[in-house]
Amino acid sequence: MDGFTQIKNVLIDEEMPNLSGAAFKILILIARQTVGWVEDSEKGTRKQKDWMSHSQLVSRTGHAKATITKAIKELVDRKLILVSDTGGNILQESSDRRGKSKLFYEINFADLSRKWNAF
Repeated sequence: MDGFTQIKNVLIDEEMPNLSGAAFKILILIARQTVGWVEDSEKGTRKQKDWMSHSQLVSRTGHAKATITKAIKELVDRKLILVSDTGGNILQESSDRRGKSKLFYEINFADLSRKWNAF
């Protein structure tokens, strides 16, 4: 059986028109890799964040590394996603993310709560 990821309409209606194509692809991919996964089937909880390498983002979106870097910056600057390291430290600046072995991505529900209900 094919699965699906529920996406709130506000993502399409309000956010998509204001994002580059690459940023929108990454936002959808982060949603798929997080809230698109049931973490605990008994409780019905969804993943909040997921580790993705730069090369995974490149292969899954079809965009070049430089485009991915620019799109992540766009999403972080618009406060749509949070990027953190293995210690849970939020990495706001591109320079903070550079050279990290693992980066975790999540939808920034705190800033989007006025638009989005929980998935």
